[in-house]
Amino acid sequence: MTQFGIYLYQLLNILQWLIVIRAISSWIFMRNPGSPIYQLLVRITEPIVGPVRSLLAPLMGRTMFDFSVLGSYLIIEILKYLLRQSLF
Repeated sequence: MTQFGIYLYQLLNILQWLIVIRAISSWIFMRNPGSPIYQLLVRITEPIVGPVRSLLAPLMGRTMFDFSVLGSYLIIEILKYLLRQSLF
C-alpha cells in the first residue's frame, strides 16, 4: 500500500506539472493551437480540467478568464496533501 501511495503521489505531481505547462503553453501556442505538442498536453490533462471547467462555468458566467486550470491544480494539491497525511 505504501509503495502504491508513493507512485500515486508521483503521478499526481507529474499531472500537476503538465497542467502548469498546459497553461503556459496556451499563451505560447495561442496563434497555433493545432500544434502537436499543445494537443498532446490538452489530451493528457483534459480529463481533469474538463470536469472542473464544467463545475466552474455556472459560477464564472461569461468572463474571458478560464479558472479551470487553477481549480484543477488546487484539487490535485489537496489530493496530494491528503495522500501525504495518510502515508506519513
